[in-house]
Amino acid sequence: SHRFREAVASRSAVLTAVERFYLDILECQWRLDALEAMQAAVSTAVGETPFLDKDGEASVGELAPDSEERRLVESEWRRDALERCLLEIDAQQHSATEALKHRAES
Repeated sequence: SHRFREAVASRSAVLTAVERFYLDILECQWRLDALEAMQAAVSTAVGETPFLDKDGEASVGELAPDSEERRLVESEWRRDALERCLLEIDAQQHSATEALKHRAES
């Protein structure tokens, strides 16, 4: 009887440790997915910069560096880039939530 209680207690402790480990892995995976999504969003946005040339130098065609039109182009691009980043992060959050729901149901 005493051995049985010890075995049950030991098994319970192991199951608790395994569950904690599993939850830690899920959290780490979610964080990695989030970082990957943010990196992808930023890389996409930076890759489409209309005012940087191939060397990363500022260039908007014929627009003067201090012109209002250039500021508008850059401002619009930044808003679009931010929107793309937010959409990517939102999609990743939705995907992570769905994955957690699926894991909870299985």
